[in-house]
Formats: sequence, structure tokens, C-alpha cells
Amino acid sequence: MSLKARITSVVSRIATEFKTVKSLISGNNTGNLSSLATTNKDSLLEALNEVKGIADGNQSNLGFTPENEDNKGNANGYASLDGGGKVPAAQLPAFVDDVLQFADLSSFPSSGESGILYVAEDTNIVYRWTGSNYVSTNGALALGETSSTAYRGDRGKIAYDHSQVSGANPHATTFSQLNSKPTTISGFGITDAFTKTEIGDVTTDFVTIFETAL
Repeated sequence: MSLKARITSVVSRIATEFKTVKSLISGNNTGNLSSLATTNKDSLLEALNEVKGIADGNQSNLGFTPENEDNKGNANGYASLDGGGKVPAAQLPAFVDDVLQFADLSSFPSSGESGILYVAEDTNIVYRWTGSNYVSTNGALALGETSSTAYRGDRGKIAYDHSQVSGANPHATTFSQLNSKPTTISGFGITDAFTKTEIGDVTTDFVTIFETAL
């Protein structure tokens, strides 16, 4: 094979590889980058700079810098949301999620956590975990209207205010509504009243007696 033929073979091989490189860069065999914008670009760097400028402009139009999804739910990143659209408790400070409610004491976790308050909904009693068991934080006294609960403050105030009424008849109770009513004057505690015997017959016709005596 002549020297010319060998050189021709090498040139063809290089051209073929270069053509492949152009296809990878531009998506076509010509190396034309016009599809990146309305005008042809003289170099790949110029085309990339235009793409960067477009991207930077779009980012400004958004009004914010998009977050890296790898930072979601991680330290120095941003909080994620669970299936209910809420931030998971593990990503919240302890004081935000320091009260947990359960149906009753038996529904509490077998082992609690320090710094967390546990509420039994059936009694409204609040407990804390000592490290080995649950103890009440309010002396087993909850709000309610049974013998083991504290009475509602608003109702207690109403009762107190009512007890301070000293005039009139605050309950609008009629005489007929009273139970065990006395049936005699003495039963009412009146000791200076005249009896029927002392007063006599109130139906006596004193006019007739007067006229008879004339």
C-alpha cells in the first residue's frame, strides 16, 4: 500500500471519529448548533453560555432559587411533608410535639419518652414518663363533673355569682312550688298573732247588733 493510501485511510478514520463527536455535541452530523437559539453559534462554548443565560433568566422570573431535592428532610436543608401534608414529628423540635393523646392509659406506649406529656382521653389525666413508668402530673385530678374531677371553672363562677344575689327571688319560685309548707301561723314562726278564738266570728253582723241596741 502506498504512503498516499495510508495517509488517506488515517484521514478518513479521523474524519469518521470527528463526525461522531459532532453528532454527540450537536445532535447532527454537521455540527450545526442553530437549534439552541435563533442564530447559529460559532462555538460550543458560546452556545452553552446562551443556554446558561436563558436558564438564569428563567430562575429570576421564578422569584426564588429552587431547592436541591437531596436537602429535603436533612440537616441544613428543608422539611418534608408526610402523606397527610404535615411535617413529620421527627423533623420538629421536641416542644412542638411534646403532648401525645391516647384513648386511655393502657393505650400508652410500653416505654415513654422524657419531655413528652401523655394524655388519657377517657379521663383527661396527664402523665409523664419517669424512665420506668407513667405518673400523673396533676394529682389524678382532671376536668369534668364526677367525684374524681375538677369542676368547670366557668360553671363554678356562674354558681358563685348566683349565690351572691341577696334580693328578690332569683329562682322565681312560687309559694305553691315550696315543699313542706307550714299550715299554721306558728309554723311560720309568728308568736304574737291572735287566734280564731280570740278574734271571734268574723262573719258577725255588727250592724244588726247596733240597730237592736238602739
